[in-house]
Amino acid sequence: MKTTRETIVRVSFQLFLRKSFKEVTIKEIVENAGVSQGAFFHYFKTKDELFLEIVENSLQTMLDMHFTKFDNSSLYKYYHDYIEWLTGEGRDFDLNYFSLFFDALKLFPHFREKLAKIQQAELDAWMKVIHGAKSIGEIQTTMSAEQIAKMFVSTSDGIGIRSILVGTDGPSMKRTLMELWDGIYLELKA
Repeated sequence: MKTTRETIVRVSFQLFLRKSFKEVTIKEIVENAGVSQGAFFHYFKTKDELFLEIVENSLQTMLDMHFTKFDNSSLYKYYHDYIEWLTGEGRDFDLNYFSLFFDALKLFPHFREKLAKIQQAELDAWMKVIHGAKSIGEIQTTMSAEQIAKMFVSTSDGIGIRSILVGTDGPSMKRTLMELWDGIYLELKA
């Protein structure tokens, strides 16, 4: 059974994915969560505090996936697991994650540093997999692991932002990422 606090966080997360930080009101949060304003303020001093927790949890979830859930025995398996996680059916994913993070960057100056650390950890996870792929002969290239990792991360970020701008759905994003990453992978194997 979910606690009141967990319910507030879950409902607020969904609201923040659909609307900007400014558009979501505490009144809307408590109505959708089925709690009183008193209950809200028992757990959170402000909407800002709640929003920061949600954004930090989202970043940590993304980071944890790279280290614990993706098959890192090969680059091919890793990026396929990544795409499935990112676009998987039944997942609480919405392309508005980027909007969520952009709102956080505007609201919390210290968030940029946290985001940079997590992005570096993501890059490091990719580089580890790429080093492994090179060492077992899965890929053969003169490009550095860092260059390759930046290609994968940058295309994912770019497609995510483009998807927000043009309103692409999850299956379309999945096809686009798969097509591009399969192409990169084939080039690296050559």
